[in-house]
Amino acid sequence: MNNSSILTFPYKVLVGFMILTQVLYYMGPIQFESHFNIYLFLFFLIIDYLFVKGFKRGLKRCVITGSQGRIKYSRGVAIIILLGMLLIIPQFINGWQIRSSNLSELYNRLMVGIRNPGQVFNERNTIMRTSIITYFLMLFSPLTMSAEVLSAYFWKEFGGKMKFAVIVYYLSIVVYWLGLGTRKGLFDLAIIIVFTIIMANPETIFSRKNKRKLLFIGISLASLFIFYFVYSNLSRFGLDRGELMEVDRYFIKESYRKLFPPSFNIVLAQLSSYLCQGYYALSLSLTEWLDGNVFCFSYGLGSNWFKINVAESIIPNLDIISKTYQGFLEVKYGIDPEASWHSLYLWLANDVTFIGVPIVVYALAYYCGYFWKSAVNQVRVVDAPITILLLMVFVYSFANNQVFSFSFIAFWALVIIRLLHIR
Repeated sequence: MNNSSILTFPYKVLVGFMILTQVLYYMGPIQFESHFNIYLFLFFLIIDYLFVKGFKRGLKRCVITGSQGRIKYSRGVAIIILLGMLLIIPQFINGWQIRSSNLSELYNRLMVGIRNPGQVFNERNTIMRTSIITYFLMLFSPLTMSAEVLSAYFWKEFGGKMKFAVIVYYLSIVVYWLGLGTRKGLFDLAIIIVFTIIMANPETIFSRKNKRKLLFIGISLASLFIFYFVYSNLSRFGLDRGELMEVDRYFIKESYRKLFPPSFNIVLAQLSSYLCQGYYALSLSLTEWLDGNVFCFSYGLGSNWFKINVAESIIPNLDIISKTYQGFLEVKYGIDPEASWHSLYLWLANDVTFIGVPIVVYALAYYCGYFWKSAVNQVRVVDAPITILLLMVFVYSFANNQVFSFSFIAFWALVIIRLLHIR
């Protein structure tokens, strides 16, 4: 399947989103910096250009031949999906800290998560600990990821019972994240379902009669994102009218304060802070690197939290963060590496330097394009979850190295399976 609108859809959406967040950094309601940083601007241009070039190159290099038959739903795929679905049970036990099967307690937990997501989110961060179930779920995370993706990928081929099971599974995931007051899991699921459905049904989705429907769905999801984001933020931090006025007075640009009321400005400012704060950390680090001769290198161990935690658990007294730009920013500017975004690019710079970041972005975009084309043409089952993970790398590029921090095992296990040519 070589329809250009189908194949180029992901990079158009992603680069559009990346540029939107970059423009918001400069032109949004928050004055992140006192002056225009030309270093950051040029860095954005290089990154965006190489992302597009890499994705297009990947599309071109993925050659689909007539001898490559389209994969079909099989018993093996069904087993993968069902096993992945079953993992939602230990996920609930571990994440919700379930100690009994009392349904009323579980219901109350969900209601608290819906009414006051900030409370359960902060409680979870306070009592969060690693258990044997945590390691079990990490080990089998490739199954979980595959189940979430393949459930949407093969939806049209399911019978009635399997479709019902998938609906229950997806609803269970929604309930799980609502009960934790954690919006990222909900956003991840939305990304997975939307991109996978497009990937599996490109000709139907991109037909002329469905374009308006696709646009409506996109706008609806964006609206839900903004609503739940603001709702959960207010729950986490809380703002009364007096605080709104103070925030509007001290943190919002004068032009925005003249045009809009405080209630609107604070909503826009929250979104801007969430989407752009990582670029502020990136800007400071770029400037320090180019003007101040600050150079951080973490010996290949500091580009994501997974590697940092593993290395520090194995080697006594090892402090990786102190060797990263995140550690430098914490000492000099008070930016907490665990509480603030730093962007994907700054995390990568810890391992490959700022010179190497554009090369890594090009390579990731290349494989994103390659696997997208392969998954659209349904060459191998494993291509679908790999594609979704690569897409998510760039969806969260404004924030941090999300995929390789929290889906490290899932990603590389699926890649190894792909390299072994398992169909």
